[in-house]
Amino acid sequence: MKPTQRVRLKELFESRPNVKIPLWPDIANLCIMQYNRVISELKKIEGMDIKNYTEPVDGQHHSCYLYTPQETQKEMFAIDNTGK
Repeated sequence: MKPTQRVRLKELFESRPNVKIPLWPDIANLCIMQYNRVISELKKIEGMDIKNYTEPVDGQHHSCYLYTPQETQKEMFAIDNTGK
């Protein structure tokens, strides 16, 4: 059985945690027609922390997405609480 769009996109994010993943070509190559809907599902249903950024490329703004796993968030929070 072919993986769903949500599974394919989740696998991409989980394979590259804490790395900005460009919409083009990385996410576009998955052929997910409504990628915003799928990202929204990953955030709401799967509880994934995915943020959207724009990066300048040759004078244009290109979208990219950053997935931060909960383990990384916990580590960052622990560092912030120590005052370091």
